[in-house]
Amino acid sequence: MQSSQRAEAISDMAEATGFYHRMTDHMAVFHPRGRRLVVSFDAEVSDPAEAMRAPWGHDHFDRLGLSHLALAMTGAEDGFRHVDVDTCFDQLLDCRFFDQFQDVLFIGSGTGAEAALRYARTVPGCRVAAFGPRRSAPGISASRYADPQAGAARAARAQVFYDPMMPEDRDAARALAGPAAELIRLPGTGHPVPLALGQPGLVSQVAEAVLEDRFDRAELSAQLRARHDKPSYVRRLLTRAIEAGHWRLAEQVLVSVSAQHPEWGFRTVNLMLNRARRQEKRARVRARLERHEDAAQGTSPGHVSLFERLQMG
Repeated sequence: MQSSQRAEAISDMAEATGFYHRMTDHMAVFHPRGRRLVVSFDAEVSDPAEAMRAPWGHDHFDRLGLSHLALAMTGAEDGFRHVDVDTCFDQLLDCRFFDQFQDVLFIGSGTGAEAALRYARTVPGCRVAAFGPRRSAPGISASRYADPQAGAARAARAQVFYDPMMPEDRDAARALAGPAAELIRLPGTGHPVPLALGQPGLVSQVAEAVLEDRFDRAELSAQLRARHDKPSYVRRLLTRAIEAGHWRLAEQVLVSVSAQHPEWGFRTVNLMLNRARRQEKRARVRARLERHEDAAQGTSPGHVSLFERLQMG
């Protein structure tokens, strides 16, 4: 079955057994399966001209027997800051929709993570899992669902997962979480988005543990320590450190790791280090030349050699 046909079939099934609500620039689709509910916010914009695509995590939730309320954007990427989404949740509250569930988890990534935190206030005592949160534009200034920290405060447990080496994610996580949420570091994962559940990878494994309410920080710490013996992880960590300008630190770590694991090999990392050294050398020569030219006020800088000028490129 083609993806568009499968998506249409899922939409038909939702209308038959749950509901499918189309808004101006958003959609909500509900699949009832049990007394545990996942409310997901998909930060990826869906093409409104096509049939509704299968919501994120649909097959995985089906296998686990989890009811699923999926929110997605079909217009501009607005981080779910729209009066229609507010109205949708107001209507769900009016009909006491959430009362039928014994456990409710709000989950999302990127701007969807921020939305999960904001709308969590509709279900006091819920759980929230926000992966790699990003701040969206303010949107509706008067929205009663505008404050992610207020949502986290109403939850029984709000967890914000982020990579501390990603400045944008790190800053957003600290700004959005507030005192009520747990900040959980996932170093070296990049922008931690659980794209495919049931697949290998630390972020997906963490998301699955959260979904099944078995996440354990001590177990995560053990998983993070275990990666130190994996060359792919060390290589990725060194690469990102060099790209962030910390090549001297990366050089020190590389010397230590290479002594312990000479068989791993770091050809690409060494090439990046060589490039970083050359760039810094050129920068030093350029700065020295500029200082001499300023001091000489137009006269020839005798202490800067022709060779040094050539090194500047």
